[in-house]
Amino acid sequence: MTYSGQMTYRGKNDDDGLSPEIWHDCDLDLMALAGSNYGYTFSDEFLSVLADKYTATQGGGAGTFAATDGAGGLVIADAGDNDAGDGINIQFGGGEMFKFAANKQVWFEARFKIMTAHPDFFIGLANTDTTIITAVPAISATDYLGLLSLTGDSVLLSAGSKASTATTNAFNGGTALTAGTYYKLGFKTDGVGTALFYLDGVEDANSIVTANLSILEMRPSLVVQSCGTGTPAVHLDWISVAQKR
Repeated sequence: MTYSGQMTYRGKNDDDGLSPEIWHDCDLDLMALAGSNYGYTFSDEFLSVLADKYTATQGGGAGTFAATDGAGGLVIADAGDNDAGDGINIQFGGGEMFKFAANKQVWFEARFKIMTAHPDFFIGLANTDTTIITAVPAISATDYLGLLSLTGDSVLLSAGSKASTATTNAFNGGTALTAGTYYKLGFKTDGVGTALFYLDGVEDANSIVTANLSILEMRPSLVVQSCGTGTPAVHLDWISVAQKR
């Protein structure tokens, strides 16, 4: 069988699914085939939460990661208490599965909602690390690319790190996420040169990362942690990551 053409993802940036602004140049039909020469994916709708699909580490308290009620599947990550630095550190998959390389694009997007008091959080790709965010708070993972907030006010940052040397930008000059509202957070890379970041499918020119893109293996990761005020939790509706082979 000969394939000659691009099967374009169709949808809307402002709906509940994948944002075409991110995924329009990713052939998800070919990605879905195991062993495809085109690429590979990690994707979860959380219709169930299987213990062998993630590693969860509690950050000092009683943080939890569990399925909850919600049409189409939903999971809640709860920090467990309001002590600063306590929370839950989740890394998906059995090991590190994505590695940036020249001409091997990566696409990432997740839909989530802050439920309660402003958490410190990270969502994206990171090397295996049981304390991606420390109690300081700061990112302790050596290699990562994602979206985060570390100031207890849900102000969104984009960041990339290679061997503990990081580039961090304020998203849209200081966008703060609102509790109780779903957002789609995403990025895509051209390999190892540039990472573009998106909020609800809209690219933010202030958030582009062009340095410190890791060349080590990483895995999809989510951290929810208390900044010392309230017991934060987030709902994660879905997460999708794809990479060209």
